Amino acid sequence: MAAPRSFVMLETHQLAEHQPKLGEFGYAGDDHVVPFEVGPLDVRGRTVQLGPMLDAILSRHDYP
Repeated sequence: MAAPRSFVMLETHQLAEHQPKLGEFGYAGDDHVVPFEVGPLDVRGRTVQLGPMLDAILSRHDYP
């Protein structure tokens, strides 16, 4: 059975006052996936912060 997911709860009035950044969620560095949920808007999703991992992925392909 999968472990329960923890969500970062954001309220709409908090978003208007201050735009949170991934580093403010307690994650240090890059290459993280952060789930989020905005209950009053019935919105859920994930946001990512990529650093060296993105370079490693893109270097494996012949992108211009």
